[in-house]
Amino acid sequence: MQQGFLGTILSGYSDIRGSLVRQLDGGLGEERILAYAAYVSLIAGVAQLPGSMRSVAQTGQADSFGAVVIGGFVATLFFAPLFLYGLAALSHLLAKPFGAKGTFFTARAGFFWSLVLASPLMLINSLALAILFAFGRDMPAAIGPYLGLTVFGIWLWIWAACLEVAESFSNQRKIFAVTILSVGVLIAVFRIINP
Repeated sequence: MQQGFLGTILSGYSDIRGSLVRQLDGGLGEERILAYAAYVSLIAGVAQLPGSMRSVAQTGQADSFGAVVIGGFVATLFFAPLFLYGLAALSHLLAKPFGAKGTFFTARAGFFWSLVLASPLMLINSLALAILFAFGRDMPAAIGPYLGLTVFGIWLWIWAACLEVAESFSNQRKIFAVTILSVGVLIAVFRIINP
């Protein structure tokens, strides 16, 4: 029996590694990876709406909300896929010294599939922030980072499982090292870009 896209995502939680294997065995190609990149970028654009609401509320310029939202969506939809493709390539390059046997394609497949699996969590996080914003303008700032870190931690766990399949790792320490190294490089790049 065939599942829809949402059913495939939800069933992926019960067997993350197996869900990536099924994606790869089912004829996953560059066109679907690009579609996943667009989907994840769209979800990220929707997920940043509560943050946009909060920043507009803090500036007191309610008429600029449309400009903030449109600017955020354009930036997310056009630049996020390029950035994500770069991160997938970087994770593959960082995995090579640890004995990775995958290809750039399998690294992209694993990276984007992990983001697709985490997309409902991004939306739940966004919804929680919107509800907190409705109860008080300071609540998202107080609780939001903890929610975001929780979602980020769950995504890292999902990504590590996908990385195990994508790079044919057999050692959990290697997976952990590549994941932490990739996140460390990402944090360093963000610190350089935004001091």
